Amino acid sequence: MPDFPDGPPATAVADVLRTRRTARVRAAWGSGKTILAAETANRIAPDGTALVFIPDEEHLVPTVHTWRRCRRTGETVILTGGRGRHEELPAGIRQTGTARELATLVADTRGPLTVFTTYRNKPALQAAHREHDVPAWDILIAHLDLSDKAPWADLHEHDLWPARQRLYLSAARQRHTGASIFTRRTRRGRPASVDETGTYGPLAWDRTFSSAVDETQLRDYYIVVSDAFDSTLPFEFDSDTDASRRTQLLLSTVEALRVNDLRRCVFFTDSDDTSRHYAHYAIPTAIACNVWSGDHTSLRTMRRHTLLEHDTPDQRSAALDAFNRTRTHEPGTSAVLFCTPKALAATSSLTPPAVDAAVIGHPDYSSAELTSTVRQALRPVVDSTHPVALIVPVAFPKGTRPDRSLLSSPAYEPASSLLRILVSHDDRIANEESLLQRITGRAATAAPQRTSSTDEPDHPSRPAL
Repeated sequence: MPDFPDGPPATAVADVLRTRRTARVRAAWGSGKTILAAETANRIAPDGTALVFIPDEEHLVPTVHTWRRCRRTGETVILTGGRGRHEELPAGIRQTGTARELATLVADTRGPLTVFTTYRNKPALQAAHREHDVPAWDILIAHLDLSDKAPWADLHEHDLWPARQRLYLSAARQRHTGASIFTRRTRRGRPASVDETGTYGPLAWDRTFSSAVDETQLRDYYIVVSDAFDSTLPFEFDSDTDASRRTQLLLSTVEALRVNDLRRCVFFTDSDDTSRHYAHYAIPTAIACNVWSGDHTSLRTMRRHTLLEHDTPDQRSAALDAFNRTRTHEPGTSAVLFCTPKALAATSSLTPPAVDAAVIGHPDYSSAELTSTVRQALRPVVDSTHPVALIVPVAFPKGTRPDRSLLSSPAYEPASSLLRILVSHDDRIANEESLLQRITGRAATAAPQRTSSTDEPDHPSRPAL
């Protein structure tokens, strides 16, 4: 690890920028990258212009709020690219949708100017420079996501993005392993990460995942691969239909909560409709799980809550408050909050849900979506320092006895994707063995194999669920 200059991180980063013009910050989730960026801008361009790239819309407004709390003065503008206005902004924040409007604002502003936008609006920004002669920014700041397509990959090109200084911020560590779980081909491919070749500047400050956990800026975790339900058990599924796959995922989740005595859970879905669907069927699914397991004392009472993307701020606050007030100290009681990662990210200024488990309930998250999901799951909770269980329910195809190998079975691709995200962020993971030690479930130890249908034992007729 490099030796960093003495003093606060923002001072160290500013010192590097003054001499090198480009710098990187690598810091774990929740360790203050946004605050560091704002304070660095105050040092580098206190009376100048700053352009700030945010990976996604849900983190745009919270980022603006943080910069305001860091006493960034002057004009603040959000470039929306014509994709609708943000209603939850402090007074005085201007919003613009076109390159021409942005150019006019830049030309008319005297003193500090900070422009926030997402990578989706890069075409409008390029048009502002190309067609309306917007001058170079005093500092360009880019929050990098661990994405499949790396929309930030060309930000170092001065002709496209003129700026006097550039600062890149990321939580990911470019650490690859030769283990087959991380190199096998998937339909998503390997998530992109900042290279170490110098293109994005020297590493000016580093904050490891382990340091963030030690100082309670992040919760520690363990992984539960829940693969209890398949075609060998007394339930029949047709995995070609989305509804049956949801049922299988929900069954495996309820079983994981029961076996591990996890009573407070956030269940991440892909849409508001799916959140409502799961909330509606959670009770009958829990009953079916209890009948199958023979444990009629478990999960006798399940309190279901939903947090929706289109909720108003008051509705979000009420939903989280209701979930956090739900009592689960009695054996057999549980509380489950169904939501998308985007819906929960919109509550970043509120008290996070008090959970002991988070379910990766959608098998087809992109790398960026999955990263957001894990980041939300590991947010610290007041008066709770115990690790959070990251539950990955598995849905098997109908028919032959399923392949239970984490290394080769397509059914375990959601688990493999989660592991790739974690190995890219957690500095404690040195190799495949150290990662597998954090996993419970048969997938962790199953050897790569495929069992033919002739090995399937005979079963009596099973009821459909």
